[in-house]
Amino acid sequence: MLPSAPEATFPEPAAAAPGVKLEDVLTAAESPSENTSLLIEALRSGDAAETRCLAAALLGECDGNDPLVTGALEESGGSTDDVCLLLAVVDSQLQHSTVNSSTAANLVKLLPGCEPAVQVQGLTTLRHFSGMSCREECVQLLTGLLESAHADVRVAAALTLSDFRPLPAEAVSRLEKLSAEDASEEVRESAAASLARGVK
Repeated sequence: MLPSAPEATFPEPAAAAPGVKLEDVLTAAESPSENTSLLIEALRSGDAAETRCLAAALLGECDGNDPLVTGALEESGGSTDDVCLLLAVVDSQLQHSTVNSSTAANLVKLLPGCEPAVQVQGLTTLRHFSGMSCREECVQLLTGLLESAHADVRVAAALTLSDFRPLPAEAVSRLEKLSAEDASEEVRESAAASLARGVK
Protein backbone atom coordinates (compact mmCIF):
# COMPACT_ATOMS: atom_id res chain seq x y z
CA MET A 1 0.00 0.00 0.00
CA LEU A 2 1.38 3.34 -1.07
CA PRO A 3 1.73 6.04 1.56
CA SER A 4 -0.87 8.76 1.18
CA ALA A 5 0.26 12.10 -0.08
CA PRO A 6 0.55 14.73 2.61
CA GLU A 7 -2.34 17.16 2.72
CA ALA A 8 -1.62 20.43 0.98
CA THR A 9 -1.32 23.33 3.33
CA PHE A 10 -1.91 26.93 2.40
CA PRO A 11 -0.68 29.95 4.27
CA GLU A 12 -3.27 31.88 6.20
CA PRO A 13 -4.36 34.97 4.27
CA ALA A 14 -2.86 38.13 5.63
CA ALA A 15 -5.33 40.08 7.71
CA ALA A 16 -6.44 43.30 6.07
CA ALA A 17 -4.87 46.32 7.64
CA PRO A 18 -7.48 47.98 9.83
CA GLY A 19 -8.55 51.44 8.75
CA VAL A 20 -8.22 54.55 10.88
CA LYS A 21 -10.32 54.16 14.01
CA LEU A 22 -13.06 56.51 15.19
CA GLU A 23 -11.15 57.19 18.42
CA ASP A 24 -8.22 58.53 16.38
CA VAL A 25 -10.49 60.87 14.45
CA LEU A 26 -12.15 62.07 17.66
CA THR A 27 -8.72 62.90 19.03
CA ALA A 28 -7.85 64.74 15.81
CA ALA A 29 -11.05 66.76 16.15
CA GLU A 30 -9.35 68.86 18.83
CA SER A 31 -7.08 70.38 16.16
CA PRO A 32 -8.12 69.26 12.66
CA SER A 33 -5.65 71.48 10.81
CA GLU A 34 -2.76 69.77 12.59
CA ASN A 35 -4.06 66.31 11.66
CA THR A 36 -4.84 66.75 7.99
CA SER A 37 -3.01 63.60 6.86
CA LEU A 38 -4.80 61.43 9.41
CA LEU A 39 -8.18 62.87 8.42
CA ILE A 40 -7.53 62.26 4.72
CA GLU A 41 -6.54 58.68 5.49
CA ALA A 42 -9.65 58.26 7.64
CA LEU A 43 -11.84 59.63 4.85
CA ARG A 44 -10.39 57.11 2.43
CA SER A 45 -10.10 54.08 4.70
CA GLY A 46 -11.78 54.69 8.02
CA ASP A 47 -12.87 51.58 9.89
CA ALA A 48 -16.57 52.51 9.73
CA ALA A 49 -18.99 54.81 7.96
CA GLU A 50 -19.18 57.06 11.02
CA THR A 51 -15.40 57.43 11.02
CA ARG A 52 -15.33 58.46 7.36
CA CYS A 53 -18.22 60.90 7.79
CA LEU A 54 -16.59 62.60 10.76
CA ALA A 55 -13.29 62.84 8.89
CA ALA A 56 -15.06 64.44 5.92
CA ALA A 57 -16.73 66.98 8.18
CA LEU A 58 -13.48 67.84 9.99
CA LEU A 59 -11.65 68.38 6.70
CA GLY A 60 -13.92 71.40 6.29
CA GLU A 61 -11.95 72.99 9.13
CA CYS A 62 -8.62 72.37 7.40
CA ASP A 63 -6.87 74.55 4.83
CA GLY A 64 -9.16 74.86 1.81
CA ASN A 65 -6.16 75.78 -0.34
CA ASP A 66 -4.40 72.50 0.40
CA PRO A 67 -4.68 70.40 -2.79
CA LEU A 68 -4.48 67.18 -0.75
CA VAL A 69 -7.59 68.22 1.19
CA THR A 70 -9.57 69.38 -1.83
CA GLY A 71 -8.46 66.36 -3.84
CA ALA A 72 -9.50 63.87 -1.15
CA LEU A 73 -12.90 65.52 -0.76
CA GLU A 74 -13.45 65.64 -4.51
CA GLU A 75 -12.45 62.00 -4.91
CA SER A 76 -14.87 60.85 -2.20
CA GLY A 77 -17.66 63.18 -3.28
CA GLY A 78 -17.63 61.95 -6.85
CA SER A 79 -17.49 58.24 -6.08
CA THR A 80 -19.16 57.34 -2.78
CA ASP A 81 -22.57 55.67 -2.66
CA ASP A 82 -23.00 56.58 1.03
CA VAL A 83 -25.29 59.62 1.06
CA CYS A 84 -24.40 60.60 4.64
CA LEU A 85 -20.73 60.67 3.71
CA LEU A 86 -21.54 62.59 0.55
CA LEU A 87 -23.46 65.24 2.50
CA ALA A 88 -20.51 65.63 4.89
CA VAL A 89 -18.19 66.05 1.91
CA VAL A 90 -20.49 68.65 0.37
CA ASP A 91 -20.62 70.61 3.64
CA SER A 92 -16.82 70.73 3.78
CA GLN A 93 -16.56 71.69 0.12
CA LEU A 94 -19.03 74.50 0.71
CA GLN A 95 -16.88 75.77 3.59
CA HIS A 96 -13.92 75.85 1.18
CA SER A 97 -15.98 77.13 -1.79
CA THR A 98 -14.75 74.12 -3.77
CA VAL A 99 -18.00 72.24 -4.37
CA ASN A 100 -17.96 70.87 -7.92
CA SER A 101 -20.18 69.31 -10.55
CA SER A 102 -19.08 65.71 -9.96
CA THR A 103 -20.04 65.89 -6.28
CA ALA A 104 -23.29 67.63 -7.17
CA ALA A 105 -24.14 65.08 -9.86
CA ASN A 106 -23.48 62.22 -7.45
CA LEU A 107 -25.81 63.77 -4.88
CA VAL A 108 -28.55 64.19 -7.50
CA LYS A 109 -28.11 60.52 -8.49
CA LEU A 110 -28.29 59.15 -4.95
CA LEU A 111 -31.04 61.27 -3.36
CA PRO A 112 -34.08 59.58 -4.96
CA GLY A 113 -33.40 56.33 -3.08
CA CYS A 114 -32.87 57.92 0.33
CA GLU A 115 -35.05 58.07 3.40
CA PRO A 116 -37.22 61.22 3.60
CA ALA A 117 -35.16 62.89 6.34
CA VAL A 118 -31.97 62.47 4.31
CA GLN A 119 -33.76 63.66 1.18
CA VAL A 120 -34.79 66.87 2.95
CA GLN A 121 -31.20 67.52 4.04
CA GLY A 122 -29.89 66.83 0.56
CA LEU A 123 -32.56 68.85 -1.24
CA THR A 124 -31.82 71.99 0.76
CA THR A 125 -28.15 71.59 -0.18
CA LEU A 126 -28.96 71.55 -3.90
CA ARG A 127 -29.49 75.32 -3.97
CA HIS A 128 -25.71 75.69 -4.00
CA PHE A 129 -25.60 73.94 -7.39
CA SER A 130 -27.94 76.27 -9.26
CA GLY A 131 -25.10 77.74 -11.29
CA MET A 132 -23.44 74.43 -12.18
CA SER A 133 -23.60 72.21 -15.22
CA CYS A 134 -25.91 69.78 -13.34
CA ARG A 135 -28.57 72.50 -12.97
CA GLU A 136 -31.05 70.74 -15.25
CA GLU A 137 -30.69 67.43 -13.38
CA CYS A 138 -31.28 69.26 -10.08
CA VAL A 139 -34.47 70.83 -11.43
CA GLN A 140 -35.71 67.47 -12.71
CA LEU A 141 -35.08 65.83 -9.34
CA LEU A 142 -36.73 68.65 -7.39
CA THR A 143 -39.73 68.71 -9.71
CA GLY A 144 -40.18 64.96 -9.40
CA LEU A 145 -40.01 65.09 -5.60
CA LEU A 146 -42.89 67.57 -5.53
CA GLU A 147 -44.93 64.35 -5.88
CA SER A 148 -43.36 62.72 -2.80
CA ALA A 149 -45.71 61.06 -0.33
CA HIS A 150 -43.90 62.94 2.45
CA ALA A 151 -44.97 66.54 3.06
CA ASP A 152 -41.56 67.62 4.40
CA VAL A 153 -39.91 66.42 1.19
CA ARG A 154 -42.45 68.36 -0.89
CA VAL A 155 -41.78 71.46 1.21
CA ALA A 156 -38.01 71.18 0.72
CA ALA A 157 -38.37 70.56 -3.01
CA ALA A 158 -40.78 73.47 -3.49
CA LEU A 159 -38.62 75.95 -1.60
CA THR A 160 -35.36 74.85 -3.22
CA LEU A 161 -36.82 75.09 -6.74
CA SER A 162 -37.08 78.85 -6.36
CA ASP A 163 -33.26 79.02 -6.32
CA PHE A 164 -33.22 77.63 -9.88
CA ARG A 165 -35.42 80.27 -11.48
CA PRO A 166 -36.48 80.72 -14.17
CA LEU A 167 -38.09 77.29 -14.10
CA PRO A 168 -39.46 75.18 -16.94
CA ALA A 169 -43.22 75.29 -17.45
CA GLU A 170 -43.72 71.81 -15.96
CA ALA A 171 -42.12 72.80 -12.66
CA VAL A 172 -44.13 76.03 -12.49
CA SER A 173 -47.34 74.11 -13.21
CA ARG A 174 -46.64 71.61 -10.44
CA LEU A 175 -45.90 74.41 -7.97
CA GLU A 176 -49.16 76.11 -8.90
CA LYS A 177 -51.06 72.87 -8.36
CA LEU A 178 -49.41 72.31 -4.97
CA SER A 179 -50.11 75.86 -3.84
CA ALA A 180 -53.80 75.40 -4.62
CA GLU A 181 -54.53 71.76 -3.85
CA ASP A 182 -51.98 70.09 -1.55
CA ALA A 183 -53.42 68.54 1.60
CA SER A 184 -50.64 70.08 3.70
CA GLU A 185 -50.91 73.77 4.56
CA GLU A 186 -47.12 73.97 4.89
CA VAL A 187 -46.68 72.56 1.39
CA ARG A 188 -49.24 74.99 -0.03
CA GLU A 189 -47.48 77.92 1.63
CA SER A 190 -44.04 76.75 0.48
CA ALA A 191 -45.18 76.36 -3.13
CA ALA A 192 -46.84 79.79 -3.02
CA ALA A 193 -43.65 81.32 -1.57
CA SER A 194 -41.60 79.89 -4.42
CA LEU A 195 -44.07 81.18 -7.02
CA ALA A 196 -43.91 84.59 -5.40
CA ARG A 197 -40.17 84.72 -6.06
CA GLY A 198 -40.86 84.89 -9.78
CA VAL A 199 -39.93 81.41 -10.95
CA LYS A 200 -41.43 81.81 -14.43
